[in-house]
Amino acid sequence: MSAVARVCFDSCTEGSRQLILCLVRSVRASPFLALVCLVVPAVAEDHVAVVLLESTDANGRKVEFRSDTKTLLAAPQWALSGDGRDDPPLSVAAAAKIARDAGMRMFPSSDGVSFGSVQLARKPLSYPRGGFIAWFYVFSLEPVFPTGPATIRAGPDTKIVVLMDGTVVPPTPAKQI
Repeated sequence: MSAVARVCFDSCTEGSRQLILCLVRSVRASPFLALVCLVVPAVAEDHVAVVLLESTDANGRKVEFRSDTKTLLAAPQWALSGDGRDDPPLSVAAAAKIARDAGMRMFPSSDGVSFGSVQLARKPLSYPRGGFIAWFYVFSLEPVFPTGPATIRAGPDTKIVVLMDGTVVPPTPAKQI
């Protein structure tokens, strides 16, 4: 096997390797392997990184809520047509419960969380294998702590991103360019 063919072959998944070996053995032709090497990178595009949201955390540091095209395509898709019969696959109430639970895990010593806002956001995506619109919820919340007869909200809002399959996307430090 040539060096180029070896690099291409090594970048494939196990299932793709089996298919390539089967086809190459039956065809026994280098041009076919070259064609497969052109197609394999397109299949690998399922993991194109996506920044859904940029924000700042409670300490003022820039953070990003990142996912990838494979994860976003696996979540239920939604197309807003405006005819009144197209609710999102994940209801606002269900997403709010998920966000509240995530907030409680982030602030375990709090008595609860207070929602500041909720946004149904979209991210149009275009990449070599096609394009689609990823819809997701963005919740702003803050922990609530008791202080005698009243409660106090602490600090700036924290963002929680929830995909349409209920997955919470954690914030990661923004990449410095």
